[in-house]
Amino acid sequence: MTPVAPSWRVGIPLPTINPLNRREHHHARARRVVKERGLTTLCLRSQMGTPPALPVTITLVRVSPREMDSDGAVAALKSVRDAVASWLGVDDRDTADLVWRYEQRKGKVGVEIQVEARSC
Repeated sequence: MTPVAPSWRVGIPLPTINPLNRREHHHARARRVVKERGLTTLCLRSQMGTPPALPVTITLVRVSPREMDSDGAVAALKSVRDAVASWLGVDDRDTADLVWRYEQRKGKVGVEIQVEARSC
């Protein structure tokens, strides 16, 4: 029997918007991004503590009453992705240690982050 890889799940009460369709002043955008990254980091630290060993697969789930198109959902989760990578101590383009997946589901507004350990 194969051992099951450890998995962690974190919920964040964070509304997400599609920045590709939004016209916002660059200062307003910067404030929003800082807020999104800060809340994500706070939730990761409080709910998970220390980061897991790499490599990992990270699934970001956008939860909202309505779904977005796929490119908008990925763009809406960019600040969350940056915060997760920073918390893990790696660059988010590191394909050797990180695999990113994106999902959406209907429900109360927020973001779910699932981190699964994987073998090298």
